[in-house]
Amino acid sequence: MKTSIRIILILIVITILFFGAKATFTGKAISINSENINEINMVVDSSGYSPNSFVLKQNVPVKWSINVKQLTGCNRELVVAEYDIDKQLSKGLNIIEFTPTKTGTIEFTCGMNMLKGSFIVTADGIASQSQIKAATPKSSGSCGCGG
Repeated sequence: MKTSIRIILILIVITILFFGAKATFTGKAISINSENINEINMVVDSSGYSPNSFVLKQNVPVKWSINVKQLTGCNRELVVAEYDIDKQLSKGLNIIEFTPTKTGTIEFTCGMNMLKGSFIVTADGIASQSQIKAATPKSSGSCGCGG
């Protein structure tokens, strides 16, 4: 009896560690709410997008909440060419909604294509470490175009 309790406790700890580490690593993963919507949040300031990479589940609508703390000449326009989204951002909360219909990496940028971000769209909403690393934009710093 004690052995089976130990095994169960070990499995619980391993599960918590595995999923805790995964959540910490991706930090940008989706949260599918009770209405079956991908909910993602991003902050925009003079430094760019934070976070700048997200994992989405294919064919599940996205509600993308963008909190603009600082507007610059560069970050005031947000473009997701794959979905014909070209949004002029305003200071405060901005919402963009779309549904990712195919798997793969989809880029989003500022209007000048200098600030970058990405969505990793998978059938199950889970991405591997290598997918996340490959899709995370290397530079998302300020483009130097002023405020």
